[in-house]
Amino acid sequence: MRTMKWMLAAACFGSASLIHAGAQEVSAPPVALDQDVIVVEAPGPELWRVHDRDSEIFILATINALPRGFRWNSRPIAAVLERADRLYVSEPISFGLDDVARLLVTRRDAVRNPDGLPLKDYLPTSLYQRLEATAAQEGLAMDDLELWRPYIAGGRLLGAALQDVGLDSGAVIVRETRRLARRARVRVEEVEAMRARPLIDALNAMPIGRDNACLALQLEAIEVQLPALRARADAWAGGDVAALRNFSTLVDSSACLSSLGGSGLTFRDVENRFMATWLTTLSEGLSRPGTRLALISADIFLRPNGLLQQLRAAGYAVEGP
Repeated sequence: MRTMKWMLAAACFGSASLIHAGAQEVSAPPVALDQDVIVVEAPGPELWRVHDRDSEIFILATINALPRGFRWNSRPIAAVLERADRLYVSEPISFGLDDVARLLVTRRDAVRNPDGLPLKDYLPTSLYQRLEATAAQEGLAMDDLELWRPYIAGGRLLGAALQDVGLDSGAVIVRETRRLARRARVRVEEVEAMRARPLIDALNAMPIGRDNACLALQLEAIEVQLPALRARADAWAGGDVAALRNFSTLVDSSACLSSLGGSGLTFRDVENRFMATWLTTLSEGLSRPGTRLALISADIFLRPNGLLQQLRAAGYAVEGP
């Protein structure tokens, strides 16, 4: 079930946000693909502080991929948690017992091609050739990709490509912060974007080939955008918020899972809902005296008209790098 939950989350958040990060027209430093892994302590970005007269929320902007082997300086986070009473973290998809039962019945339709149809039988020739070339480059056998939905096959390739340029999952930040919260006996509150059921239903009903455009964007990220993805990760690890802001402008992701299963549910819809949920959560947190900490994706926090600007527009005092 954890594997399926990861795949569903990636469908709406993981791959698309990585594509966003790599689509900026910035000057990225050259990347040595065969570089050795060096373990260093990285500061990460400074915390933002949103506050009113008697309450405050510290915010850490997170990203999905970070340099492999870096050691994060979590002491500033630990210091905030020592006096905090709440930690807010993202939970893009909320699973209940009914959702688990639904997955047991419908899991193949959401991630596998209907009727066992291989990708080569319905992908456009040019797109399939790009997929083959990228799979060969990443050392993945096409037999391991043929029966997956295009967005899943693309996600697997993108994950392998990120590892090739020395990037690993940014989930380590959330795991370490949760550990520090447990040690400080701070309550953790998960901020949900949506329930799993509508997403499961939409993916199950998605017509074959509907997500071809999403695969094309994933392949583009691998073909031309890896240096920018690495530059973004280095900017985060080094605490370079000015550089990190250069990667905050989102491209139009409407082509990527543009309308899941004809349900009208788009990535941008889910993203806007997630921002609205975060804004409500933070507003409620600021309505009570005390200190809180929030881990929020830089994709929704730093982008133009994103959560940072919305907090300022709502009249809250915001201090930060």
